[in-house]
Amino acid sequence: MSDQTTLLEERNKLRSSLLMALFFVFALWFIRVMELSFGTSLVKLGILPRHMSGLVGIVTSPLIHGTTKEGLYSHIIHNSLVLIPILGLTLYSYRQIAFKVIAWLWLMIGFWVWCFARENYHVGASGLAYGLASFLFFIGIFQRKPSAMALSGIILVTHSGMLYGIFPKDPHVSWESHLIGLIAGMVVAFYFRNSGLNLEPKYSWMKEGNSSESFDFTYTYEDRADQREDIQFRYDYRPKKEGKK
Repeated sequence: MSDQTTLLEERNKLRSSLLMALFFVFALWFIRVMELSFGTSLVKLGILPRHMSGLVGIVTSPLIHGTTKEGLYSHIIHNSLVLIPILGLTLYSYRQIAFKVIAWLWLMIGFWVWCFARENYHVGASGLAYGLASFLFFIGIFQRKPSAMALSGIILVTHSGMLYGIFPKDPHVSWESHLIGLIAGMVVAFYFRNSGLNLEPKYSWMKEGNSSESFDFTYTYEDRADQREDIQFRYDYRPKKEGKK
């Protein structure tokens, strides 16, 4: 398979991953808009810990969002901004196991919240967002592959602020869902630690066993209006030989 074909496939996979993430978030918005349009509340479809009636929330609670002091849509806006990139990245990077990971996190977080959280209705997809971010971070640590660890570093840099959400500060925020999501993501990452990463080398010049290849790059810039200068670079790729570090 040529590198051009591989690149096209990766672009299509990235596009489909983002579209699936957008579709899920669109479904959350549709539910929220319908709820407000009909003047009803779906909070009772959330998780009510240690109550039999609250068991349904294990499945439905990530689909429901409440009203905060910031406004009717602030809760879902915040979760949407986090979910779109983190869900899209999970679907792209670990496509083969992504749906299993999401299902495990969805049910595990919901059940643990039902077992251990405060006796109050817990709604929203923030627990799932924490679980996915935790999964992407810890699976890189467990796998110890350069590409997976690079992804862990990206998550650490871009989502480290989420750590503040695991502490009890606002009684109206389900910090338990955040903390449990963090723990569940680590557990699921350990379980799937031997699964492949979609970011592993796919191009012919990146794979082991290939002969050394060189690539020339030329950068042209204009120093003055009447003068152009070229700077040339050469990149040499040499696969690591067995027995050498």
